[in-house]
Amino acid sequence: MIKYLRQTMSLDGRLNRLGYWRWQLTLTCISAVAIVGSTLLAMNGAPKLVSGFVLGAIGLAIAATVPVLVRRLHDRGRSGWWLVPFVVLPWCLPGAVSGLSYAGMPIFAEQSPLFWPITVVMLALTALSIWGFVEIGLLKGQSAANRFGPPPA
Repeated sequence: MIKYLRQTMSLDGRLNRLGYWRWQLTLTCISAVAIVGSTLLAMNGAPKLVSGFVLGAIGLAIAATVPVLVRRLHDRGRSGWWLVPFVVLPWCLPGAVSGLSYAGMPIFAEQSPLFWPITVVMLALTALSIWGFVEIGLLKGQSAANRFGPPPA
């Protein structure tokens, strides 16, 4: 068990598509159980702290996904820094835009001077997300050894 956790949290080496999708399935199951469990606990009057612990499991699962994504990118011959355009920007920038909108800036009104630039940025981020999904989840890894190591077994 410890060996498996150490391997999962390692940023070294490569991970094939099957290993990546196994991890994604595990993450989805953990998250679903945590969300349903937290909701049921909250609905039945459990202290918010208990629900917070359950939702903390989701945070841990997501944090454990970073090394998995890095090793998957290594299998494709790419550096882990590719997570920035594939994951970080598409998730963080829309949140910032939504925050500005909630703060009272009428960004999504068509007469706003920011409407079209933000629309173009959002479309570019969508394209990056799709590219990242294809690169990480669908394309086969390099068959020969690369700078990150030999192909996974």
